[in-house]
Order: sequence, then C-alpha cells, then structure tokens
Amino acid sequence: MKLSFRLLLPVYFLLLVIAIPWYWPADDRTVYLGLPAWALAAYAASGLTSLFTAIALGRLFAETPPGENPPSSIPKPNSRNSRANRVD
Repeated sequence: MKLSFRLLLPVYFLLLVIAIPWYWPADDRTVYLGLPAWALAAYAASGLTSLFTAIALGRLFAETPPGENPPSSIPKPNSRNSRANRVD
C-alpha cells in the first residue's frame, strides 16, 4: 500500500483532536487503572501518533518499495576467489 502525502495531514489532525482532551466534560471523574479517562485517551492518541509516524517514515523513505526483495548486502562468492577453491 502506497502512503500518500495527502493522507498524512488529515490523520495527524485527527490524532491531534483525539490527543488534546478539550472535549472532555470538566466534571468527568471516570478513572481506569488509576488514571483519569482523559489521560488514558491522550496516552493512547500519543502512542497511535508515534506508531503512525514510524510507519509513514518507513514507507515514505524506504530504499525499496514494499513487496520487493531488497538486494543482498553480502556478495556471493564467485568460483575464482571462493575459499573452497583457494590453494594456499
């Protein structure tokens, strides 16, 4: 799946809206795992933003497109300089 630049800005904006707890009522006292619900929502949105950023950077700046095999960094020995054929 190709990631376009047009997708980045709306997704970041949505994650920003979720991460900033301005939409929570001031009198909300809901607590999960010892934290206010708005704090957990902000932490979750922060984690999703980090994950989205990592995926976006990995796809946009990849050396090879997804689905293609990267070239091997270890050269294959040819018959002239292979250790098996070497005579010392």
